Amino acid sequence: MVALSLLRASPGQIWAEATARSPGEGVRYLKRRLDHHDKLEAVFVPLLDWVQRRVERPVDLADVPTLGRGPRLQTGVAAVSGNDHYVRNVDELSRALMNATAGQTVTLAPGTYAVAQRLRTGHPGTPAEPIIVRPAERGTALLKVTATMAIRMTQPYWVVEGLDFQGVCKVHDDCEHALQIVGAARDVVVRDNRMRDFNAHLKVNGEGDNFPDNGRIEFNLLSNSTPRHTVRSVVPIDIVAASGWQVTDNLISNIVKSGGNGVAFAAFMKGGGSDGVFERNLVVCTPRDISQPGVRVGLSFGGGGTGTPYCRDQRCVSEFSGGVARHNIIAHCNDSGLDVNTAVQTLLQNNTLINTAGIQLRGEPSSAEVRDNLLDGAIRARKGSQLDARDNLVADTRDWFRDADGLGLAWRQTPAPAGAR
Repeated sequence: MVALSLLRASPGQIWAEATARSPGEGVRYLKRRLDHHDKLEAVFVPLLDWVQRRVERPVDLADVPTLGRGPRLQTGVAAVSGNDHYVRNVDELSRALMNATAGQTVTLAPGTYAVAQRLRTGHPGTPAEPIIVRPAERGTALLKVTATMAIRMTQPYWVVEGLDFQGVCKVHDDCEHALQIVGAARDVVVRDNRMRDFNAHLKVNGEGDNFPDNGRIEFNLLSNSTPRHTVRSVVPIDIVAASGWQVTDNLISNIVKSGGNGVAFAAFMKGGGSDGVFERNLVVCTPRDISQPGVRVGLSFGGGGTGTPYCRDQRCVSEFSGGVARHNIIAHCNDSGLDVNTAVQTLLQNNTLINTAGIQLRGEPSSAEVRDNLLDGAIRARKGSQLDARDNLVADTRDWFRDADGLGLAWRQTPAPAGAR
């Protein structure tokens, strides 16, 4: 403790900050205070590593169960009419995406499509006649991506379904997105796809005065096979300055970031948007080795904050308003499972958080109603945030489920009704 006084804070201040956090967060806080103090690091970091691996619950999932989330198993061959675009290679796919018009379908023949340059959409669909992109047979069209992104969508009323996107860049900085949905691309639907090995698999953001509102992301698998060694943001669903998005029934796993600041989110909505929903998603931040370097957060309204030029109102007094997270299962994150950062009028309800640091509100003017959640960890409000917490059960989830850490969620014992707690 005496040595820590050299870090421009008293031992008491440092200890108070560390103990105000969850045990794992406290250890990581102390490590950050030691950063760049080589002699102190040599003495204290091995001890903190030892402590960390004893206060954080280990996890080793050989396979992540889907629990009904992610792509749905569908078979059969898609019908192709003479007015549609049937493509067999990436050049034909590029032309079809540019030329398809309302009511048409772009159908990918079985095979591998090497995407070395960004593909783009060319025309809008309509509410009654969206433009659909899909494989001839589910699971047979693989887009192997070495470009910064596979497809950039700038028009409304498109549907992308049933495709398999894989980033294969040698340098992780180079594989940013499977899809970027930007500007006027409102009412886009992304469903039943697999997206692997990108930094921000799905990126949604405004452009000028246009914002891609009211989209749906449903029944997708978003994952990484290895930690992302990048300085760029690692967040499989990255929604900035867009409103009205519905993110439902997706499976998000393995979001480790080993480069830059080491902080990764499974998904966030931020940048001054509003009225977004996370519902029935399954998030597994780390299927194994929860104590490996870096910080993993589950679902967030506000994320790490937004630079004012990228905010919807050019101000970002609040990062998000009217966000709802309900009926999600979030597991094995070494930081908060649910995070509210400078976001207002938030509802967090009926979520199950297993082996996370719990629920955190931070940053004025954050406000949230937190109801009927079951979680390990804690429910905390920091730095001027306003918390209305009711009828939550904070306990060791291993006492409630037969195999909580393995996501075997049959009840060991049924919680008492909310009013009886």
